[in-house]
Amino acid sequence: MDADPRLERELLALRGRTRQLELENRFLSGMVDLAASDRPGEEMLAAALELAVEVTGAARGLLGIFAAGARQPAWWTARSVDGREATLDGFSRSLVLQALREKETQASANLLASEHATARSVQQGALRQALCAPLGSGAPVGVLYLQDCAGRKMAFGEADHRAVERFRLLFGPAAERIARGLPT
Repeated sequence: MDADPRLERELLALRGRTRQLELENRFLSGMVDLAASDRPGEEMLAAALELAVEVTGAARGLLGIFAAGARQPAWWTARSVDGREATLDGFSRSLVLQALREKETQASANLLASEHATARSVQQGALRQALCAPLGSGAPVGVLYLQDCAGRKMAFGEADHRAVERFRLLFGPAAERIARGLPT
C-alpha cells in the first residue's frame, strides 16, 4: 500500500521544522553559555560568530568590536564556509558604517542593486545578500555582519532576522565588556 503523498509532505515539513528548532536551541544555549563565560575576547568572538553563521546558514560572517570613534574594528574575526578567504575587505564597509550610524540591523537582499553597489568590496566580491547588526546598547561598539546564504538561493529569511536580533540582545553586553578593554 502506497503512502499518502499529503502525509509524506507534512512529515517532511515537520522534520525540517524539528531540525530548525534543534539548531535554534543549540544557538540560544551557546549564546547563554558565552554570555556567562570569561573567555578571552578573541575566543569569545570566534565562538559567537560560529554560532551566528551556523544558525543563519551564512556563507561568510564578520564579528568586530570597535574602539570609540574608529571606522575599522580593533578586534575582529571572520569566517567563510565557501572557500573564499574571509578578510575585512570582503565585507561591505558602507553597510557596516550604516548599521553603526543608524543603530539598527541593516538587510540587503541584493547589495549589487543597492546604494552600496559602488563600494569596492561589493564589486570585487560580487556580494549579494547581507545582514549587518550593530552591537551594544546606546552607541554601538561592534557589528555582526553575515552575507550570502550558503547553499541557498533565497535571501536571509524571517528566522535569520530573529536569530540576528537575539544575537544582538545576548552578545551585546559581552561586546561592551570587550570594547571597554580597548585603548581609546
